Amino acid sequence: MIEVQTYDRLIAHLPKIALTESQELFLGGPFTPESEKETDEHLLQDDAQT
Repeated sequence: MIEVQTYDRLIAHLPKIALTESQELFLGGPFTPESEKETDEHLLQDDAQT
């Protein structure tokens, strides 16, 4: 188990295309439609901040 801040810093180094796959790996299965929507919203927020 790692801290959320550590996870966020690690994820920041991955290409955006790999973010969904890495999160599915940590969740232990495929995304639900709700989880996929939340991830997409998070990516849009990250893009807006950069």
